Amino acid sequence: MAFKNLKNSFLSIGKSISNPIFIKDFDDENLIIEELEKLKEKNEDEDILNRIDKDINYVKAGML
Repeated sequence: MAFKNLKNSFLSIGKSISNPIFIKDFDDENLIIEELEKLKEKNEDEDILNRIDKDINYVKAGML
């Protein structure tokens, strides 16, 4: 009896969800961005700085 109730509960869950739901812990301080900022301070090459800026923008966009 308990198994049947449990089975019905699981089967009904999928029917009540109309859209996917994603849950992720969010932290305003991102270690990747911090590390990229440190790399920027150590480099003077314009190409490398541009790549780092792009990566920072990609990470920020992913956070949104």
